[in-house]
Amino acid sequence: MMANRLKIFITVRCTSHLAHEYPVSTNILVLCTCRSREPRND
Repeated sequence: MMANRLKIFITVRCTSHLAHEYPVSTNILVLCTCRSREPRND
């Protein structure tokens, strides 16, 4: 199946909480760039 070879990379900025809310679909890979690793200097 062509859909099997189809890979969609979605880069979204989210927190560690939101990262868990994005389920990994069969052909869709969701990459969350969480900035929780960076120290906050607000």
